[in-house]
Amino acid sequence: MRILAPALALALGACQAGSADTVAPCSDCTLQNGNNFAYTSELSIGSELLRAETDATIRWDTLTRDVRGGEIDPLGDLNEARLIAFRDLDTEELAYALAHDDLAQADVSVFVTCTPTNASCALSDFGMFGNTIDIQQYFQEGYGTWLLALGMHGEPGADAMMFLEANATTAAVEARLADTTSALSVEVDLDSLTPLVIPAGDPTVTVDWAGLTRDGLGDPLDHATLDELWVARFVETPEELAEDVFSLEERAQVSWTLDVAGYDGASLADLEGEAPFAGIDRSGTWLMALRCRTCTNPAPRFVTLLKGADPT
Repeated sequence: MRILAPALALALGACQAGSADTVAPCSDCTLQNGNNFAYTSELSIGSELLRAETDATIRWDTLTRDVRGGEIDPLGDLNEARLIAFRDLDTEELAYALAHDDLAQADVSVFVTCTPTNASCALSDFGMFGNTIDIQQYFQEGYGTWLLALGMHGEPGADAMMFLEANATTAAVEARLADTTSALSVEVDLDSLTPLVIPAGDPTVTVDWAGLTRDGLGDPLDHATLDELWVARFVETPEELAEDVFSLEERAQVSWTLDVAGYDGASLADLEGEAPFAGIDRSGTWLMALRCRTCTNPAPRFVTLLKGADPT
């Protein structure tokens, strides 16, 4: 099953695009929807039949790639399996909600975890708060949609996923995740946005995002999810960066972050990194992002290009 979430054109309330040579730089900057990038997010999750009300086993010992296509060690990089049941969502609705971070606690009817042994868990291994639970009694036809999500304990999101379908007649008592079982891909547009032009070499620039209403997918922006401001410089062009947004952390020549949970604005002077933030320059490509570190979809909610200009 594949879900495609089309990005909307984000041009609401923005000034016309222009280069750093034609747009006056702002020192107290108000971010607008038109400054934001746009992207499409495609999430594919495979499904396996398992015998209902049976102590079936799920294995992932042959995994070499995570949902984003990065290399993964199934033994060292995945120390928690989460088994989640959704009574009122089918697989298509659930995959769409996962891609858009649109799930509520009320959607979940069962949530149990397992600490795997040799990259596998049996249903009887799952429990809650250290207590085993007879999940087999719930794993029956018609109970709901079951999702297996693999990741690291305490970290949000999932590195691999699979739908498990309880079936009373199948002989299958084992399911195995492969590299192709789940995949998340995005297409990014950094060309259509209006860059944010700020004075070069000025670390005291402030940015305010209270007026943002849409994220990069075109969905309504929940400001409560924004918890990190990120600024970075790259040698690559925007077009090259758009080809692989999941590796921005590794590609950055230098980067700074700031915890902004609960805030709608910040001074770039407060950014923290290996060296103090001294403002941007005219070299390379500069990006600024607002991220959600607790969201399922790892793509930032807001990304814009920063352009350095002479102060007015």
